[in-house]
Amino acid sequence: MILVLECSLLKLSLYEGGEVTTLEAAVTIKNPKIWWPATWGKQDMYTVSANFTLNDGTLSDTAECSFGIRSVTATFTDHGDEKDVSFNVNGYPFHVRGAGYSPDIFLRFDINRVRTLLQAVLDMGLNTIRLEGKLEHPQFYDLADRMGIMVLAGWECCDKWEAWEVYPPFLYPNP
Repeated sequence: MILVLECSLLKLSLYEGGEVTTLEAAVTIKNPKIWWPATWGKQDMYTVSANFTLNDGTLSDTAECSFGIRSVTATFTDHGDEKDVSFNVNGYPFHVRGAGYSPDIFLRFDINRVRTLLQAVLDMGLNTIRLEGKLEHPQFYDLADRMGIMVLAGWECCDKWEAWEVYPPFLYPNP
């Protein structure tokens, strides 16, 4: 039996014997505090917990996740022949100042290492990191939320910035 709590959807799924039972719950937060990126305000976070009990009342499993309430939108903008992305956070224009993040070469997860690296991101005046190569451990996203750092996950950008047409075709054939 596996209990999974998806915080973004407030959906609880129980996996047992090849079958999946899914429960969804609505949660009302009165006068919610809004999450803001670092330097814009506080990173107010909320926690959702779920307990699964057996028919006899025995606690079988628990799940918990944290989240911040925010609105993030992205729109495409035209710049001649190029398209670009413009972001807004909680209705305000958000200028991405970021860098790429690579995990440990052997994919070992160490929350203290991540905390040190994310603090360096803030110390450099950055507000966003782009994941390079793979999605991260759930604690990574939780820590980024708590520190006010935006994360661009799964961003494929490598050839957007390359001007293939200016290179001689015999050196770099057009991909």
